[in-house]
Amino acid sequence: MGGKLDCAIAKAERECQSQELAGEVYVRERRALDEQIPTVWAKFKAAIQWKCAAKPNHLRFMVCPDIEAKVERLNHSSHRVLEMQLLRESGIVEFRCGEAEGCCTIRLNRQNIAGVCDQDGRAFSSLGDAADEVLSLLFS
Repeated sequence: MGGKLDCAIAKAERECQSQELAGEVYVRERRALDEQIPTVWAKFKAAIQWKCAAKPNHLRFMVCPDIEAKVERLNHSSHRVLEMQLLRESGIVEFRCGEAEGCCTIRLNRQNIAGVCDQDGRAFSSLGDAADEVLSLLFS
């Protein structure tokens, strides 16, 4: 009987250690993400601003507070504005353009480097690609 009890105790201890380790990993990953979110957001906004500067007859990037970005479509019969906002605590970038709404997320990859992902969690290959995807709402 002592054998079964010893096995049960050992199993419970392993499960407890496993849960503690998972908790520690989560805390480290969350801390890494929290540290990187402002930098990734700033680079994402810069990519959007650069795309707008490359098309000055079509797009205008508007200066906004740190957690927001706005882009206006120029020379179009209907006034269209893309509005974006970073929800820093969750790493979500919400965007809205007319009736269209969506979001991107800032997530860690396997190397614990943060990047922008689509709303399904797939990483964009570059910030330029992420910017193109979001800016395309102004033309749909």
